Amino acid sequence: SRARQRAARRGLPFDLDVSDVVVPSICPALGVPLVIGEMRSPNSPSLDRIRPALGYVRGNTRVISDKANRLKGALDIEGLIKRAVDSVDQRREDYARLAAYLDRELLLADVRRKAALAGRAGEEWTTVANFLEAAFVRADWKR
Repeated sequence: SRARQRAARRGLPFDLDVSDVVVPSICPALGVPLVIGEMRSPNSPSLDRIRPALGYVRGNTRVISDKANRLKGALDIEGLIKRAVDSVDQRREDYARLAAYLDRELLLADVRRKAALAGRAGEEWTTVANFLEAAFVRADWKR
């Protein structure tokens, strides 16, 4: 896959199976419909590394639109917020949405890490992670 090749070129870990990659109908970052099977476009699905340095590993990837992934690049949340403040018109809104997307994905990643704990604490965090995941998906559908 292209993601595997990019990971190898950049010296990043790659630990994904096809079943790990879920392509939603709506981009969770910008709220636009994802278009599959046509030529590459801003609405094509693109595999995002939530924390770029961690690579393409389970829990660190999400399918978003090509436009969202290109705008996000390797920016962290502070960089996205700065771009939102400094931009005008649609770019301002896009960067603000990307910052909100990254903020919630980072929260979910932290909760998932805690869910990996053994015992009752891990079970409780798993419940929280499942709830957040479902809530975020519902929010994406309402855009």
